[in-house]
Amino acid sequence: MLGYEHRVDHPYRAHLAYYLEGDAESADITVSTASGTSQQQGVDVPLMNKNGEAGLHYYGPAVPGFAYISAQNNGSGDLTCRIELDGKVIAQNTSSGRYAIVTCKAST
Repeated sequence: MLGYEHRVDHPYRAHLAYYLEGDAESADITVSTASGTSQQQGVDVPLMNKNGEAGLHYYGPAVPGFAYISAQNNGSGDLTCRIELDGKVIAQNTSSGRYAIVTCKAST
């Protein structure tokens, strides 16, 4: 589980969420967040936050101008990445096979 969840109290809180799902066991991921870019190896699929909820979530008065998640499968199976802004899908892709890479990116 990754520990990223950023909350800022504000009358309008934008919600940016990154998801990684599929039948692959694990993946190496790269994610852009409000504070920069991070990489993690051997992340379990599906991607869960520190509260045990699906996805990584950013809440704030505004969202970064660019959202990105990429994952390389550590074995076989499918990987699907998805980025949502305020509950609407703004990017989604799927890859299949051993060591395949899936990438989702969007301007927010």
